[in-house]
Amino acid sequence: MGFQRVYITTGVLLTIWLLCLSPRVTVSGVEEVPLGSASLAFVFDITGSMYDDLLQVIDGAARILETAKSRRTQPLYNYVLVPFHDPEYLKLTSRQSCIILDTHGFEGLNFDDIGPVIVTTDSEEFQEELRDLYVQGGGDCPEMSVGAIKTALEVSLPNSFIYVFTDARAKDYYLTEDVLSLIQQKQSQITVFLKIWILSKLSFGG
Repeated sequence: MGFQRVYITTGVLLTIWLLCLSPRVTVSGVEEVPLGSASLAFVFDITGSMYDDLLQVIDGAARILETAKSRRTQPLYNYVLVPFHDPEYLKLTSRQSCIILDTHGFEGLNFDDIGPVIVTTDSEEFQEELRDLYVQGGGDCPEMSVGAIKTALEVSLPNSFIYVFTDARAKDYYLTEDVLSLIQQKQSQITVFLKIWILSKLSFGG
């Protein structure tokens, strides 16, 4: 059991590597960003099934941060943290079983399952927010991970680096086309770390 770096070209969780020239951009249409700068974004699954591994994953994310800060090309301008979890009234899960609820058709409702989103230019503040993450219930069922990826794409700069940490497949698959459109528009790199549950075969003597 552990986290593996996976590359999925179809389906909902995507690892897509695209390159393009960095344009001249602004943040919120106000502050000019240095040419060629990028965001580093972490998208974190903080449901209860991540409890045993959250500290390990946060430590791994911190190492990614330190490596990314030393980049000579595409220097980091800001840092983005997007946690996601089960909404309070959808937490009908346990670690062994789950009830899968299809939220398609309810996109206009506030499910309160993504966020709070942190965007900062201060790497120390970002690390503090990262260390303060905690699980908020739920099991290893399908999660609202595509919406969280969409949020990260929306708030990050073009040509950014987005890392997704989860242990479950996505259930908000209806957002896939929106995410693909944003990836084409922003040309960002998305890497997904998906926890693989390995069930050992039990043999019974007698």
